[in-house]
Amino acid sequence: MPSAFNQMKRGTRLRTAPVPGSRGAALVGVLLTMLVITLLGTTAFITSTTELQIGSNYRQSLTAFYSAEAGLQQVVSAYRSDPRLFLWKKSAAEMNLPDAEPAAANVGRQKYWIKALRYDPQPFPAYAEILLCGKEPIHQALTHIRATLYGQPPAGSSDVPAIFKQGIVTAGEFQLSGGADIRSNLHANRGYRIEPASVVDELKARNFSLSQSSDPSRTDYRAEVAVPRILERDFQEWRSLSQRPGQRYLAGPQQLSLSGDQGGRLFFIEGDVTLQGVDLRGLTVVATGTIIINGSASPDQAQRVTAAFIAGRDIILNQFQELCGVFWTNGSLIQRGSGQVVGSIVSQGDLARSSGFQFSSRAEILNPYLPQNLSSFVVKVGGWIQM
Repeated sequence: MPSAFNQMKRGTRLRTAPVPGSRGAALVGVLLTMLVITLLGTTAFITSTTELQIGSNYRQSLTAFYSAEAGLQQVVSAYRSDPRLFLWKKSAAEMNLPDAEPAAANVGRQKYWIKALRYDPQPFPAYAEILLCGKEPIHQALTHIRATLYGQPPAGSSDVPAIFKQGIVTAGEFQLSGGADIRSNLHANRGYRIEPASVVDELKARNFSLSQSSDPSRTDYRAEVAVPRILERDFQEWRSLSQRPGQRYLAGPQQLSLSGDQGGRLFFIEGDVTLQGVDLRGLTVVATGTIIINGSASPDQAQRVTAAFIAGRDIILNQFQELCGVFWTNGSLIQRGSGQVVGSIVSQGDLARSSGFQFSSRAEILNPYLPQNLSSFVVKVGGWIQM
């Protein structure tokens, strides 16, 4: 048998046996490498997908936010176009704005609606707090904005038209005979007759104007004044407002007895009303018929006129000590009792008084239910936060 040495000499190589388990170790190494690569790839994919999802969610949330912000601007625009919406504390539905999620997009391709709207509880609101929702309808992203809106009448008083600040204005005739103490401007479209002449002299001495539109040849002639008439649509508006919580709507002839500060309440009466008041302020009484007033009404602590009496027919001042208010009537103002009247008289009919007429005007008026000089009212966003 040839020796191993001889075999090597002949060029025959010796084969060595493989190390036990070497093939399994290589396979494990390959598998581990593949697992690491897979994990890295999966992690990169998940990270990329998450970042894309975060970016997508952010864009959707931003879109929803912009739709809520656009809704806020629509509310501000509504108030600025008609501040009475603010002054009369109109709800979203009353302003024709959505108060629930709309079925279709209402601002661009997005949706917004007003979830809550709360006004300053004072009679003349200074602010409104609003909660708006914005929604991106495709992916249903939703956001909320809470904002405060401020309404600012000039100098803290309602800026009623100048005719309500003048004193006494009538579309009819003003007749006065006997003693009188008038501290007010006075205008009568159909002329005035005042006796004695000393009353006229005293008015002029106090630098109050006295004018009429019936006789162009006279030096006190002034072109006819457009005395505002109370229209049916005005009654409709007050009628609607009076049916809100906290206000009062009364059908048929009424007897009312009130005292003190009424906190800006509106009383609407379908027909005539007899009012017995004690130190009344902060109220508006509207009657489609005649208003008969007994008692007293006062200015507020800042000496502003806060009461208004608005009648579709006459206003009769019966037994009173002092009545402070705006007296606006489609008929005449008739004074039967003696006492002092303070504020403003705007009348469509004749004004007649035989003696003892005492009247002084006051231009500081705070009452949201009277006509407003809307151009001077400012509405602005005080601040907002994304919820």
